[in-house]
Amino acid sequence: MTTISITFNCVEQVSQQISGSDDHMIGKVYFSINLKDRVINSNSAIKQEAGSNFRNGAIEVGRPEGYKGAFNHGEFSREVEKYFKSIIGQAGSIVRLGQGATFVGSNNRFSKSETISLNVDDNFAAGW
Repeated sequence: MTTISITFNCVEQVSQQISGSDDHMIGKVYFSINLKDRVINSNSAIKQEAGSNFRNGAIEVGRPEGYKGAFNHGEFSREVEKYFKSIIGQAGSIVRLGQGATFVGSNNRFSKSETISLNVDDNFAAGW
């Protein structure tokens, strides 16, 4: 196992609707993967699982663009979801959505820097 550092920089909210009956969210999260010998600027597509409720449903997270090294996608996905919902959600620092709130947003970019450590499997195939 190896530990890498990831610095989240911002989220791009392409389209999001929270109405209780027809929730959806599509966006991207931008971040830097900090390795021992270099930094890779990357992003991952994110979307709310089809048919789920935004408040307690999972967010699907795509593979980091341009990165082909060791990775732990499950742990990364959990961290991305936590990061996104810390910006937009019930405890959101930028868009706070209380119980029963409705919301429609599109083409927004919200910046918030946060660095995490991610344990990755040195066997690349096992990380995906």
